[in-house]
Amino acid sequence: MESVARGLLGMIESVCDALVMGNSIIMVVPTDTAELAIAFAEALHTSDVPGGVVNILTGDPEELVGHASSLEDLDCIWVVDGVLSADTVTQIRVDGAHVMRRIAIVKGAKEPCGPHELQKLSEIKTVWMSSGADITGGAAY
Repeated sequence: MESVARGLLGMIESVCDALVMGNSIIMVVPTDTAELAIAFAEALHTSDVPGGVVNILTGDPEELVGHASSLEDLDCIWVVDGVLSADTVTQIRVDGAHVMRRIAIVKGAKEPCGPHELQKLSEIKTVWMSSGADITGGAAY
């Protein structure tokens, strides 16, 4: 039970870090660990967060990043290191170069963002976030 709570806390911290800097978010969570994300989405639905600000998708991040990468209005793709293959990261970097999109490869969110990461988030407005595969054991976002 404690690992589930840590996974949910990591997800909340990751989303809140981007939210407090004024961003809208599309977060992709693998289907095998989607129950926490769905519970979090339900909590957001009944909160004061406006509709469409936090969008949570469940699916394969490798598959969905191609769609996210084709969006021209997306300012940043924020990916946890190791979630996507090297070829996919190279492709999203190439796609991002065409529209001047930031690609951020981060180590994870075992702790809330520090000032340096928050500064990066303040310079963008729409963030696509991938979650680590093991969200129940260590909040790797």
